Amino acid sequence: MTGSSTASSRLSYGRFAGYVGVACGVIAVFALGWILRDVLLIAFGSIVFAVVIRTLAHPLTRRLRIRERWAVAIVVILLVAGATALAWLFGRQIAEQLQGLGVRIPRAIEEVRNWIESRPAGKFVMERISGFTDGGGGAPSLEGVQKFAAISVRTIGHAVLMFFGGIFLAANPRLYLDGFVRLFPTGFRDKLRGALVQSGDALRKWLLGQLVSMTCVGVLTGLGLWIVGAPLALGLGIIAGLINFIPILGPLIAAGPGILVALSEGPRIAAYAAIVYFVVQQLEGHAITPLAQRWAVNLPPAYGLVAVLSFALLFGFFGVLFGIPLAVVVMCLVQILYVRHALENGSGRGKKTD
Repeated sequence: MTGSSTASSRLSYGRFAGYVGVACGVIAVFALGWILRDVLLIAFGSIVFAVVIRTLAHPLTRRLRIRERWAVAIVVILLVAGATALAWLFGRQIAEQLQGLGVRIPRAIEEVRNWIESRPAGKFVMERISGFTDGGGGAPSLEGVQKFAAISVRTIGHAVLMFFGGIFLAANPRLYLDGFVRLFPTGFRDKLRGALVQSGDALRKWLLGQLVSMTCVGVLTGLGLWIVGAPLALGLGIIAGLINFIPILGPLIAAGPGILVALSEGPRIAAYAAIVYFVVQQLEGHAITPLAQRWAVNLPPAYGLVAVLSFALLFGFFGVLFGIPLAVVVMCLVQILYVRHALENGSGRGKKTD
């Protein structure tokens, strides 16, 4: 009896030490991930760019029968040349419209603020909001301008690193995939490799569908604003299309500047612009996106909203931008590695043994 109790106590101590070790390992991984969160964000952004490049290069390798690296090089050259040509042909017009937005939006905000402050309740609310935002000092400080400039430079730097990282990943993805998989135990490598490949395919399908949705929303918004006589329709359409990359929140964010700019032309034009944004959002939510994403991952809207807000708190601007793609990859990996292999297959084996 004494020997068995001693063995059980040793076993319990050993098991307890194992649990503590696992818990410490998990905490260490999360702490390291938090410290290296910018590096992880750049890595994921590079993966997104690589998926886009390889998606565009796939038809070249299939129809022209050329090597993948040459196809990737051709796609990168075409992307750079296309961006340069668009900037040369329409850059001046787009720049003028965007510059006009920079002038009209502050003016429209000031008009709305004056209208609110003309009411007693509105004046009370605006005084409280001003007290919280600028500390009662009024004009923005130099420190705030410096912080904004630093954030902008950091964002541009991250984007450049993601672009070049995406080129390297797209040129030879197997090298990086094999290197990552070899970090895990031998028996787990095949499952992990299959899960990563399937999650990459899901990300590719989502990006294709989102590109179609962005194009449709940008064209419809710009055309609708031009029909109702709203100013700067081209710039607002481009902004609506680009911001639509962020599902759920993107259309709401894009509507704000458009309505404010239209308000500078009068309440009637602003009402027409609001109707245009509402109609386009309804088309996007009930027709465009469901058709474009019908063969992609079915991402629940609530899950997507939580993902965008969570990653925005962790990573800032790029967290908002890549929140949904991250959610798509995470959901795909969880379904394959945990739900399918750990839960469903494990329960199935248990039933067979019974």
